[in-house]
Amino acid sequence: MKKYLLASVAGVAAMAMSGAAMAEIVIATAGPMTGQYASFGAQMKAGAEQAVADIKLLAV
Repeated sequence: MKKYLLASVAGVAAMAMSGAAMAEIVIATAGPMTGQYASFGAQMKAGAEQAVADIKLLAV
């Protein structure tokens, strides 16, 4: 009986100490930022930023 109690306490302690892993990831987009096609580059950048924001909301 003591072995089961000790094992369950150890399991709960291990789960309590393990948190969500956080990492810094760099995301880049390649596109036109100047010139006649700059609007497409701005849209690509805004889309990437929105995707990151959406993923952050799902992770919480």
